[in-house]
Amino acid sequence: MVVKIPVPPCALTIRLLDASGNSIASGSTVNLTALGVDTLKYSLMIVNEEQDTALLPRFHDPLVDRDYASLVLVQLEGKAVIVDWDIAYTSGPTTKAYYALLPDLAALYDPKTSTVTPGVFTKTMTIDCSAMASGDTSTLAINAYLDASIEYIKGYQTVNTQAVALASFSLTIVK
Repeated sequence: MVVKIPVPPCALTIRLLDASGNSIASGSTVNLTALGVDTLKYSLMIVNEEQDTALLPRFHDPLVDRDYASLVLVQLEGKAVIVDWDIAYTSGPTTKAYYALLPDLAALYDPKTSTVTPGVFTKTMTIDCSAMASGDTSTLAINAYLDASIEYIKGYQTVNTQAVALASFSLTIVK
C-alpha cells in the first residue's frame, strides 16, 4: 500500500470580491454610509497557485487525541456580525471569530496545456452591519491555516501553536 501525503503550499492568496465582482484590496476601508447599505455581501476566495501542492484537509493525531484541519478563520472586532458562517467563539460583546474548513486546494500541472490549474475555495460572506452607529468601526481579519485545531480555537480563543499561517487579509468597515 502506498500512502501519498501532499506537499503543502508555502502560501495561499486571499481574494475578496464585492457583489459586483470588484476585488477588494487587503487593508482597505469600506464606508457603509457612502455605499448606502447596512449589509455587505462578499465572495471570499482562497487560492493555491503553487504547482503540484495541496493542503491536507483533515487528520487526527492519536498521540494528543486532537483533530487538525486546513481552515480559514475570520476574526471580527466591532458591532458587525457574519450571518452565514460557523461561529468559532465570541469574546466579550464585540469580538467574534468564524471559520470554514478548506478542501485540499490541489494546484496541478497540466502537461497538455503547460499550465497550472489552481486550487480554489469560494464561500459567500454576508456581514450584517445594522447594529453599527455613525462613527462605529468594525475590523475584519481573515487568516488561512494549515494544521489548525478548531476544538483548540473554540476552547482557547486562539490558534494552536502547530498551525501554520498561509495567508492573511484585513478589512476595516466604517459607518
